[in-house]
Amino acid sequence: MRLRSVSPVTGSPARPPSYVAQFESPDLVAGIIDGTARPEDDPRWARSGARDREEYAFWAGRSCGIACLRSILLDRVGGSPAPVALARELLAAGGYVVHEDGVRGLVYGPFVDYLRTRWAIAAHVRDGYPAPDLAADLRAGAWVIASVHSSIRDAPAPPPARGGHLVLAYAAPGAHVVFHDPAGPTAERRAAVRLPIEVFDHYYARRGIVVPPPSSPDAKIRGSGS
Repeated sequence: MRLRSVSPVTGSPARPPSYVAQFESPDLVAGIIDGTARPEDDPRWARSGARDREEYAFWAGRSCGIACLRSILLDRVGGSPAPVALARELLAAGGYVVHEDGVRGLVYGPFVDYLRTRWAIAAHVRDGYPAPDLAADLRAGAWVIASVHSSIRDAPAPPPARGGHLVLAYAAPGAHVVFHDPAGPTAERRAAVRLPIEVFDHYYARRGIVVPPPSSPDAKIRGSGS
Protein backbone atom coordinates (compact mmCIF):
# COMPACT_ATOMS: atom_id res chain seq x y z
CA MET A 1 0.00 0.00 0.00
CA ARG A 2 1.36 3.41 -0.97
CA LEU A 3 1.64 5.72 2.01
CA ARG A 4 0.48 9.33 2.07
CA SER A 5 2.95 11.64 3.83
CA VAL A 6 1.32 13.95 6.38
CA SER A 7 2.43 16.36 9.05
CA PRO A 8 2.24 14.81 12.55
CA VAL A 9 0.57 17.94 13.86
CA THR A 10 -1.70 19.39 11.20
CA GLY A 11 -2.34 16.57 8.75
CA SER A 12 -1.09 18.78 5.92
CA PRO A 13 1.57 17.58 3.46
CA ALA A 14 4.78 16.86 5.34
CA ARG A 15 7.39 19.59 5.70
CA PRO A 16 11.13 18.93 5.82
CA PRO A 17 12.45 17.85 9.21
CA SER A 18 14.24 20.43 11.32
CA TYR A 19 17.97 20.61 10.68
CA VAL A 20 20.25 19.75 13.62
CA ALA A 21 24.06 19.83 13.47
CA GLN A 22 26.22 17.48 15.50
CA PHE A 23 28.28 20.44 16.71
CA GLU A 24 26.74 23.29 18.71
CA SER A 25 28.48 25.83 16.44
CA PRO A 26 27.94 24.59 12.86
CA ASP A 27 30.20 27.32 11.47
CA LEU A 28 33.15 25.57 13.13
CA VAL A 29 32.62 22.33 11.22
CA ALA A 30 34.80 23.28 8.24
CA GLY A 31 37.69 24.10 10.59
CA ILE A 32 37.21 20.91 12.59
CA ILE A 33 37.33 18.90 9.37
CA ASP A 34 40.51 20.57 8.10
CA GLY A 35 42.18 20.57 11.55
CA THR A 36 42.27 24.34 12.11
CA ALA A 37 39.68 24.15 14.94
CA ARG A 38 38.94 21.74 17.77
CA PRO A 39 35.57 20.70 19.20
CA GLU A 40 36.88 21.73 22.64
CA ASP A 41 37.04 25.33 21.39
CA ASP A 42 33.34 25.46 20.53
CA PRO A 43 32.04 28.47 22.52
CA ARG A 44 28.57 26.91 22.74
CA TRP A 45 29.74 23.56 24.12
CA ALA A 46 27.71 23.89 27.37
CA ARG A 47 24.45 23.86 25.38
CA SER A 48 25.16 20.20 24.60
CA GLY A 49 24.49 19.09 28.18
CA ALA A 50 28.12 17.99 28.58
CA ARG A 51 29.78 18.29 31.99
CA ASP A 52 32.90 19.85 30.49
CA ARG A 53 34.61 20.59 27.18
CA GLU A 54 36.25 17.16 27.10
CA GLU A 55 32.94 15.32 27.34
CA TYR A 56 31.52 17.59 24.65
CA ALA A 57 34.47 16.90 22.33
CA PHE A 58 34.18 13.14 22.98
CA TRP A 59 30.58 13.04 21.81
CA ALA A 60 30.40 15.84 19.25
CA GLY A 61 32.45 13.99 16.67
CA ARG A 62 30.37 10.85 17.19
CA SER A 63 26.93 12.44 17.25
CA CYS A 64 25.74 12.27 13.66
CA GLY A 65 23.12 9.71 14.65
CA ILE A 66 22.10 11.76 17.69
CA ALA A 67 21.68 14.83 15.48
CA CYS A 68 19.41 12.81 13.16
CA LEU A 69 17.46 11.62 16.21
CA ARG A 70 17.05 15.20 17.46
CA SER A 71 15.69 16.25 14.04
CA ILE A 72 13.08 13.50 14.30
CA LEU A 73 12.16 14.33 17.90
CA LEU A 74 11.75 18.04 17.18
CA ASP A 75 9.13 17.25 14.57
CA ARG A 76 7.47 14.14 16.02
CA VAL A 77 7.54 15.06 19.73
CA GLY A 78 7.90 18.84 19.66
CA GLY A 79 11.25 19.02 21.46
CA SER A 80 14.45 17.16 22.24
CA PRO A 81 16.85 16.69 25.15
CA ALA A 82 20.37 18.04 24.72
CA PRO A 83 22.65 15.82 22.61
CA VAL A 84 24.91 14.57 25.40
CA ALA A 85 21.84 13.75 27.50
CA LEU A 86 20.62 11.63 24.59
CA ALA A 87 24.06 10.04 24.28
CA ARG A 88 23.88 8.95 27.93
CA GLU A 89 20.41 7.47 27.38
CA LEU A 90 21.58 5.62 24.29
CA LEU A 91 24.61 4.28 26.13
CA ALA A 92 22.30 2.83 28.77
CA ALA A 93 20.07 1.37 26.03
CA GLY A 94 22.97 -0.24 24.11
CA GLY A 95 22.79 2.17 21.18
CA TYR A 96 26.43 3.06 21.84
CA VAL A 97 29.08 0.85 23.42
CA VAL A 98 32.20 2.46 24.91
CA HIS A 99 35.36 0.33 24.80
CA GLU A 100 39.05 0.93 25.30
CA ASP A 101 39.58 1.97 21.67
CA GLY A 102 36.62 4.34 21.44
CA VAL A 103 32.90 3.93 20.83
CA ARG A 104 30.90 1.42 18.82
CA GLY A 105 27.73 2.87 17.42
CA LEU A 106 25.23 3.83 16.43
CA VAL A 107 24.04 0.24 17.01
CA TYR A 108 20.84 0.03 14.99
CA GLY A 109 18.84 -2.67 16.80
CA PRO A 110 19.06 -1.16 20.29
CA PHE A 111 18.49 2.29 18.79
CA VAL A 112 15.21 1.18 17.20
CA ASP A 113 14.13 -0.41 20.50
CA TYR A 114 15.00 2.86 22.29
CA LEU A 115 12.92 4.89 19.82
CA ARG A 116 9.94 2.63 20.50
CA THR A 117 10.16 2.40 24.27
CA ARG A 118 11.35 5.92 25.09
CA TRP A 119 9.53 7.98 22.45
CA ALA A 120 6.80 5.69 21.02
CA ILE A 121 8.25 6.19 17.54
CA ALA A 122 8.21 3.16 15.26
CA ALA A 123 11.22 2.39 13.07
CA HIS A 124 12.89 -0.61 11.52
CA VAL A 125 16.38 -1.53 10.34
CA ARG A 126 17.04 -2.18 6.66
CA ASP A 127 20.20 -3.91 5.48
CA GLY A 128 20.88 -4.80 1.87
CA TYR A 129 18.80 -1.69 1.18
CA PRO A 130 19.47 -0.41 -2.35
CA ALA A 131 19.19 3.27 -3.17
CA PRO A 132 16.09 2.84 -5.40
CA ASP A 133 14.26 1.19 -2.49
CA LEU A 134 15.35 3.98 -0.15
CA ALA A 135 14.05 6.54 -2.66
CA ALA A 136 10.72 4.70 -2.93
CA ASP A 137 10.32 4.77 0.87
CA LEU A 138 11.11 8.49 0.93
CA ARG A 139 8.47 9.14 -1.73
CA ALA A 140 6.00 7.22 0.46
CA GLY A 141 6.66 9.67 3.30
CA ALA A 142 9.30 7.84 5.36
CA TRP A 143 12.43 9.44 6.75
CA VAL A 144 15.62 7.36 6.68
CA ILE A 145 18.73 7.64 8.84
CA ALA A 146 21.08 6.46 6.10
CA SER A 147 24.66 5.21 6.39
CA VAL A 148 26.95 7.08 4.02
CA HIS A 149 30.63 8.00 3.88
CA SER A 150 31.41 11.38 5.44
CA SER A 151 33.03 12.54 2.19
CA ILE A 152 29.51 12.94 0.82
CA ARG A 153 30.13 16.58 1.79
CA ASP A 154 32.53 16.68 -1.20
CA ALA A 155 30.17 15.03 -3.69
CA PRO A 156 30.52 14.23 -6.48
CA ALA A 157 34.20 13.52 -5.71
CA PRO A 158 34.71 9.72 -5.50
CA PRO A 159 34.63 8.43 -1.88
CA PRO A 160 37.31 6.16 -0.39
CA ALA A 161 34.65 3.85 1.06
CA ARG A 162 30.95 3.62 1.90
CA GLY A 163 29.31 4.12 5.27
CA GLY A 164 30.59 5.33 8.63
CA HIS A 165 28.52 8.53 8.83
CA LEU A 166 24.77 9.11 9.20
CA VAL A 167 22.51 11.57 7.39
CA LEU A 168 18.75 12.08 7.56
CA ALA A 169 17.20 11.52 4.13
CA TYR A 170 13.64 12.77 3.82
CA ALA A 171 12.62 13.31 0.19
CA ALA A 172 13.28 11.92 -3.29
CA PRO A 173 11.95 14.31 -5.92
CA GLY A 174 12.49 13.06 -9.42
CA ALA A 175 15.83 11.27 -9.64
CA HIS A 176 17.29 12.90 -6.51
CA VAL A 177 17.68 12.26 -2.78
CA VAL A 178 17.35 15.18 -0.34
CA PHE A 179 18.96 14.93 3.08
CA HIS A 180 20.32 16.80 6.09
CA ASP A 181 24.03 16.24 6.85
CA PRO A 182 24.78 16.86 10.56
CA ALA A 183 28.43 17.53 9.71
CA GLY A 184 28.04 19.63 6.59
CA PRO A 185 30.86 22.21 6.45
CA THR A 186 28.86 24.93 4.67
CA ALA A 187 25.23 26.02 4.60
CA GLU A 188 24.81 24.47 1.16
CA ARG A 189 26.16 21.14 2.40
CA ARG A 190 24.16 21.01 5.64
CA ALA A 191 20.40 21.28 5.22
CA ALA A 192 18.35 20.09 2.26
CA VAL A 193 21.35 18.75 0.34
CA ARG A 194 20.13 17.45 -2.99
CA LEU A 195 22.07 14.82 -4.94
CA PRO A 196 21.19 12.60 -7.89
CA ILE A 197 20.35 9.12 -6.66
CA GLU A 198 23.27 7.60 -8.58
CA VAL A 199 25.71 10.05 -6.95
CA PHE A 200 24.23 9.48 -3.47
CA ASP A 201 24.65 5.74 -4.07
CA HIS A 202 28.44 6.11 -4.41
CA TYR A 203 28.63 6.99 -0.69
CA TYR A 204 25.68 4.95 0.54
CA ALA A 205 26.34 1.69 2.43
CA ARG A 206 22.89 0.24 1.55
CA ARG A 207 21.71 0.20 5.15
CA GLY A 208 19.68 2.50 7.35
CA ILE A 209 16.90 3.03 9.85
CA VAL A 210 13.49 3.69 8.33
CA VAL A 211 11.01 5.86 10.25
CA PRO A 212 7.58 5.57 8.60
CA PRO A 213 5.28 8.60 8.40
CA PRO A 214 2.85 9.08 11.30
CA SER A 215 -0.07 8.24 9.00
CA SER A 216 1.30 4.78 8.21
CA PRO A 217 -0.07 1.65 9.92
CA ASP A 218 3.60 0.74 10.46
CA ALA A 219 3.95 3.81 12.70
CA LYS A 220 1.53 2.43 15.31
CA ILE A 221 3.30 1.23 18.45
CA ARG A 222 1.73 -1.98 19.73
CA GLY A 223 1.43 -2.12 23.47
CA SER A 224 2.54 1.48 24.05
CA GLY A 225 -0.86 2.67 25.18
CA SER A 226 -0.79 5.41 22.57
